[in-house]
Amino acid sequence: MPRLRSLAAAAVLAASITTLTTLAAAPPPVHAHGRPAPRANRPPEFEQPPYHQVAPGRAIAFGLHVIDQDGDAVTVELVAKPAGAAYDPVTLTVNWKPTAADAPAGHFRVRVTETLRAGGAPRKYLHDFAIAVVPGSRELNEPPPLGAAVELLITIHDRERLARVNRDFPFLKLLEAVGRLEHTKLPEAERAAVRPPDAKQLYNDALTALALRHGNDRLDPASPRFDKRAYGDPAAWRITAVRPRLDKAVRELRIVFENLRAPEPVYLMFRFRLVRDQPELPPEAVALNNRELVRLTHEAFFRGPDLDARFLRDKQAHGAAVSAYVGKVLAYTSTAHPLVGAEFVALPHEARLGGGSRRGAGGGYESGDGWAWAVLKAKWLPVAGDKDGAQKRLAMVSVPIPGFTTEVRASADGARWQTVCAKQFDPDDPAHTPGQEVLCRKKLGFTDLPAVGEAGKIVPGAIDAANLYVDHKRGDMVATVPLTDPRRDLFEENGMSCHQCHVRDFANGDLRNAAARDPRVSGAWLAGAPLPTTFFNIVPEETWRPFMIEFQRLQECQFRQAFKDDLGVETSLVCPHVAE
Repeated sequence: MPRLRSLAAAAVLAASITTLTTLAAAPPPVHAHGRPAPRANRPPEFEQPPYHQVAPGRAIAFGLHVIDQDGDAVTVELVAKPAGAAYDPVTLTVNWKPTAADAPAGHFRVRVTETLRAGGAPRKYLHDFAIAVVPGSRELNEPPPLGAAVELLITIHDRERLARVNRDFPFLKLLEAVGRLEHTKLPEAERAAVRPPDAKQLYNDALTALALRHGNDRLDPASPRFDKRAYGDPAAWRITAVRPRLDKAVRELRIVFENLRAPEPVYLMFRFRLVRDQPELPPEAVALNNRELVRLTHEAFFRGPDLDARFLRDKQAHGAAVSAYVGKVLAYTSTAHPLVGAEFVALPHEARLGGGSRRGAGGGYESGDGWAWAVLKAKWLPVAGDKDGAQKRLAMVSVPIPGFTTEVRASADGARWQTVCAKQFDPDDPAHTPGQEVLCRKKLGFTDLPAVGEAGKIVPGAIDAANLYVDHKRGDMVATVPLTDPRRDLFEENGMSCHQCHVRDFANGDLRNAAARDPRVSGAWLAGAPLPTTFFNIVPEETWRPFMIEFQRLQECQFRQAFKDDLGVETSLVCPHVAE
């Protein structure tokens, strides 16, 4: 039985909801070129829990989701709850197993305190809700199907469709694949001297890195507070989505795992390509990666121009096709180009484990929403005690998040938009700010998030959260390219930071306007349209959030174009977002 997360439009049964002020007003009008009109500071938004009712004896867990779109600090307190409910303020998670004595309902009160960045007295808001206690209740919220293209191809998330791939590719098997792929990349002379990768060790490495990033020793295998039930057993992780990303400039496959035993939402996403993961790739290598991944995708899920109709009615057959497809990607080899072959790219992480919270000197919670994002990669490290340094072992380590767009300019030939480091970060610009150049990834054109390292020096940030880099995100990062500028979408995930993408109140930019794609086309472009706030998760659990619906439609359009460009195949996929 899946755990339920927050639901933006949920009405809570038997709830008496009282707020001392209204939640955020509708987003303001947006000018051409993506510059939002000035507006007053908005209150924090509080999202009601997804539960309408629960049966006595059934354990539930839900988060207190609060978002402040103006970058103000928020403190969240659970000031009233049923006697049997427990609350973790670091992760903002409520755990409750009601009894018959809790009937007819359990009542909760949340106090949110907003400390404005611009100064002034803190603003306080109260939110009351109740969850009915009803014997025999079996309430389950499931996201409705979003159409054949999404369910069978773009975001495969149905539990029945994923049952086979979960059996065939448990978490440790994916780590074994990572070890195998990294080992084969070593020079042949080194392989015999290198310790064979161990999947369980890689798993412990990942937990250790995440415990450090979140400041939460429940994930640390060496800590006495280690949560063995949730994290000690890799079987706690289950595939919750398989996502071919044919919409990316370098096509890839993403396999999303969720920890089903942790009370908080915790996700790890394996990214695989068919070409080496390096900044500058020859165009022919990228073209081969794209053509081959698109070919494997078409062979797995299509019959001629159409998605295989039997997969709509036969979930087991579709699940078998998904599993076979994953297997072919992981086992892919080629002699056509030395840089082409199955490749592990990274293991991005998203969770509400406290990494996004501000802590006091004693480690106690002070402010934040608990959410954070980080990236793990596989690296060869020296083996402890090896004096001559010949021995190495593969480890999963946390690495700096690989940068985001701070400036968009036309390419030298004027044929395309390109992302570059803004002048204050560009080491080759005389106006750059000394010490900031370390953030510039010159070849990629991205700027890393500015963390403070040893001796107060600026270093690339390895974790993203609402509480971090606020001045950068609201200043240098958007000085000339607002978040709603549609040209950011040309640079995919690097168009904006993890937090900015996941916690958003606007749509993708209008890419139907050619000026947003081509600097040779004159005229203005329009910013992304306002949307209800997206509260964190991109994988649907209880509902499809408005932004994700819009994004899936855009991806269908891009998938259609990928089949046409890479294979010369016209499919019956539709394209409502981009003009023909």
